[in-house]
Amino acid sequence: MRALKIFAAFIGWVFGVGFGAPLWAGITGITLIPVPASNLVQASQNNPVLEFQFSGTTFSTDVFQAVTISQPFGSAQANTDLTNILTVWYQPSSSVFSPGAAVSVGTLSAVDPGDWANGPDNSTPVFNFPVTALTGYFFITTNVNSAVVQPGDQLKMQIAASGVSLTTAGTLTNAVLANSAAQGITTATGISGFAVITAPATLVAQGSSNVPVIGVSITAGGPDVLQSIQIFNQGSAVSADVTSMRVWYQANGGAFNASTAVELGTLPTLTSISWYNSNYFNWTVNSGSGLYVTADISPSAISAHTFAVSISGNGIFFDNSSN
Repeated sequence: MRALKIFAAFIGWVFGVGFGAPLWAGITGITLIPVPASNLVQASQNNPVLEFQFSGTTFSTDVFQAVTISQPFGSAQANTDLTNILTVWYQPSSSVFSPGAAVSVGTLSAVDPGDWANGPDNSTPVFNFPVTALTGYFFITTNVNSAVVQPGDQLKMQIAASGVSLTTAGTLTNAVLANSAAQGITTATGISGFAVITAPATLVAQGSSNVPVIGVSITAGGPDVLQSIQIFNQGSAVSADVTSMRVWYQANGGAFNASTAVELGTLPTLTSISWYNSNYFNWTVNSGSGLYVTADISPSAISAHTFAVSISGNGIFFDNSSN
């Protein structure tokens, strides 16, 4: 008799009448994560305006195909303040967008000045991107035109009702999901100065990661857009001692902290003692923030070699400031 009761309980769970959601519930919805209010500067790219995560039964999988985004409450529009394209990204760990850690899922094209879509609602291809419930974070970013038509315009993006489709779950029956804060559009007023943040003297082991080698704090009258950095080493270490030079942004400046900084990308090797990125970062920076370069040390690095890193003359390039 007891065995029969246990079997009946198990059957009830499988068919969804006992302990909650049935095993085949899969991905059932999306959870919006608020993006804080900010100012988006002219010519900046990859500005996060929406963030979400798929909800449903733990470990359920599906394939993300399409999403429709609208901008009904703000005055910023495609073709004027914004470009025609929004980009969708996936980031497996941190809920703070970091272009150096994110993977591009695909793009959304403007259907009209206040709506963007892909797939059935537009000619932009579907994503075909595998997803898992309660795992990772999705971001939607926008680019601001280099010539802002109406400084002071605002945008407040939202995912349209029933605006997300997947292969197995089909169209999700979500209500409108609007970001709680608005982003403002502003012109750049430029960087007025830097101060070097000296990396502390230390001994590091072969194979160490994210070792700070130099940083700068930023003074500015307003936001600007960082594009590139060139550094060189005056110590004895050479490019063979390094597996990666990473660039980071920390909104509040101060000592480098990998857990709070945003990784912008890497600096490819230029010469045996210098590094430079030709693929621009397009990252908005503000007064009081900090930029940092860290080194990942090769497991075969020469143990007696040293770093004494400097930023090259005119080695930081912004959209709207003198180098």
